[in-house]
Amino acid sequence: METRFQRFSRIPNVPAIERITYFNCSNLEYASFYLAAMQAGSADHQPDGYQFRIASRVPAALRSLLLAPGFEELRETVFLFRAQGQGVDFFFCIDMRDSGRCGNSKGYHLPLLAGGVRYYFKANIDEQMLAEEPLLQAHRDRIVAIEPPFPVRIEGSLLSWLRIAAGGTAPAGPRGFRRRIRTLRALHPIDQFRQLRGQPPSSDVFFVMTHYSQAHHAAVAQTRYEIIRELRQHKGIQAVAGLAASRPLPEPFESVRVPFYPLPEYLRRLAGSRIGIYVRGPHDALAFKFGEMLALGLPIVGQKILHNRSLLAGLPRFDEQFAFETPAEIVAQVATLLQDPTRLAALRGSNTAVFERHLTPAAAMQRIVATLNQPR
Repeated sequence: METRFQRFSRIPNVPAIERITYFNCSNLEYASFYLAAMQAGSADHQPDGYQFRIASRVPAALRSLLLAPGFEELRETVFLFRAQGQGVDFFFCIDMRDSGRCGNSKGYHLPLLAGGVRYYFKANIDEQMLAEEPLLQAHRDRIVAIEPPFPVRIEGSLLSWLRIAAGGTAPAGPRGFRRRIRTLRALHPIDQFRQLRGQPPSSDVFFVMTHYSQAHHAAVAQTRYEIIRELRQHKGIQAVAGLAASRPLPEPFESVRVPFYPLPEYLRRLAGSRIGIYVRGPHDALAFKFGEMLALGLPIVGQKILHNRSLLAGLPRFDEQFAFETPAEIVAQVATLLQDPTRLAALRGSNTAVFERHLTPAAAMQRIVATLNQPR
């Protein structure tokens, strides 16, 4: 059977990408999903895959754009790559920042978008803003929606781990190197999410969220608090719910403060809940929990998805689950769904299939490679 890469290579004037280089200057927790995606399509994992390399230095012209003043917040959440093949050689990037931050940038690294990359993949696209903002409209054909990430283990050799751990926009030094190694070790392989599926339930809902004190998190923190309060007061829902923080919080948040869970325990408890509750991040961004809960196969009661809708809205049973807004609506739907075990089982099966077909790192890799191989 003809492989995907062979199909690309026989299209006239569309040479297949033979080599992808990652320039190692990103936050590892943010970049991990897409680095796992790149590994999945490489020659180490696919007989007809591309070579995947890790470079410690960003080319000078690209680095000057990356370090442009006014875009400091975006530097560690924009991941830089180079694609090469017979007759093709260009840069591309993946950006997971939400579209509402960073002042006048609209959440985009404008110097890279305007002059540094052929494709600007983005995990959080506010499609209304993209359609209306002149700064972005001029480069609309470069912006490509991509599958939303969550932190996962980057598979590879010890040497590749050492190369990744040595990266960053500034020299890591021994302390930074050790911190990046700890991050790599703490991430969970995608197969571990699969292994956690279907375990006996330990609660109806596990809704423990980190509390962030920054001003742009205020609205999200209030929504989370109100959901927690509603869950705790509902006699028909067995919930483990709270805001995780290591220090006392201002009221009313202190009344629902809980300790942090180690990540393995957190994921085990999340996987052991009957229903996952999804809330958007700041500026309506897609949160890591979107991918994590689908990877675990959880039925979901969630707020409406406002970013990357053109990519996600057609997924099976999407609008059925991401259809609510207020804390009262969310908790009421949880209570209703708990009374329907047949529907819960159907949602669990559907969400598992949706993740495996559309939202894995391998699925992201396929979208990236298909785009890179488009004629220009």
